[in-house]
Amino acid sequence: MSQIRLPLVSTEFLTNHIVAESLLIEDNKCNKIVMEALIYQLTTVIQLHEKCQTESKHRNESFHVFLVGAIRDDERRTKECQVYDISKNKLFFISSGGLNSGVCLKTAECYDPASRRWSYIAPMNNARHGFGICTYNDLIYVVGGYQTFTVESYNPSTNKWHLCQAISGTNEGLNRATVAENSIYSLAQVTNRNNALRRFDSRDGRWYNLNEMPGIPDP
Repeated sequence: MSQIRLPLVSTEFLTNHIVAESLLIEDNKCNKIVMEALIYQLTTVIQLHEKCQTESKHRNESFHVFLVGAIRDDERRTKECQVYDISKNKLFFISSGGLNSGVCLKTAECYDPASRRWSYIAPMNNARHGFGICTYNDLIYVVGGYQTFTVESYNPSTNKWHLCQAISGTNEGLNRATVAENSIYSLAQVTNRNNALRRFDSRDGRWYNLNEMPGIPDP
């Protein structure tokens, strides 16, 4: 019996013929081999079931893109908010939040998808608008903005903002931020004709100047 690979035989053959054989069940060593084969096949079935459940769960997950505030074609500002469901290819409205007034503000809000409501969180240390924003290591970073070079990080677990090293120079216009590997990259308009690219390394908390890019010339 030790030379027969019982775990590899079909479950139907194992239960209908092997388990029913009295000679095998009455012998302790043979019975142990049969039990090990049954346990192996049962474990395999459970693992396949769990794998199918996990794959099914992933297929049913929804991915959303939040569109918050804007400037209309007629240059009117709006704080309307919409959500785009990528998996269903649908766009729908949610409750309005924020204030797209075009002036620098310290206020900040958080949207809860469960309650479908916006609520105020702790205000920033510095007022800003047109700033860059991104998330890294469970923190939210706001970078620069119109005529400001300050940088802050927000910790949702403590509801507190912390000042980071400011970017060098000043910004005349908008700022955009994104994360790549272990760094935050900031693209800012430093003059009406030049943009500056900078890199923030959160491990040492410092900004590094990379290069300048030509901006869009005046018509």
